[in-house]
Amino acid sequence: MDKALQEKLVQSLSQIADNVHESKHFVMSQMPDLIHQIFAYEIACGVTCILIFLVSALFVFLFPRMVKDYDFDKFVHGCPHLILIFTSGVSGIISIGYISKFFQMYFAPNLFILEYIKGLIH
Repeated sequence: MDKALQEKLVQSLSQIADNVHESKHFVMSQMPDLIHQIFAYEIACGVTCILIFLVSALFVFLFPRMVKDYDFDKFVHGCPHLILIFTSGVSGIISIGYISKFFQMYFAPNLFILEYIKGLIH
């Protein structure tokens, strides 16, 4: 093998090793902040979804009482009530998923982070 080519190869490999070493230190220094941001994001999404569920469920039960002379037999007039029921149902299903995430974040945070990273890889 040519001596100049061998020196270039050694130089390239040493630069790659240095970059990997620097990247490792960067990732390790940023990891606590990254984990905190992941938890904050998941909590914010979950709380928002749960609040939407609670407000829409509240309106589903209060809507008929708020409008006394409401004709529920007509689809056009029943449409807001159907939208509220649909919103309540969908946000309720999503909220169940977030509640399980909350339990996992509280009782098994390492498992939560590993599953989150696994989801990013796949």
